[in-house]
Amino acid sequence: HECPHCHISLLMGECPGFCCGPNGSHLHDVSPFPPLPPQTKLLTEVPQISQLSCILNLLVYLLLSTKH
Repeated sequence: HECPHCHISLLMGECPGFCCGPNGSHLHDVSPFPPLPPQTKLLTEVPQISQLSCILNLLVYLLLSTKH
């Protein structure tokens, strides 16, 4: 779900206004982030990115732990 004031995607358990204050009261206190670089597009388009990231983290951990 998303905030009706700033339209940011909210995590489960976050209520509208968690991000920008009650009724968007702090919406203009901070400048918006610039657009993400094109290299990050893959991260937002692959539905399995979270699962693949966990596997990659495990592999890196195993590789680093065997070097000792």
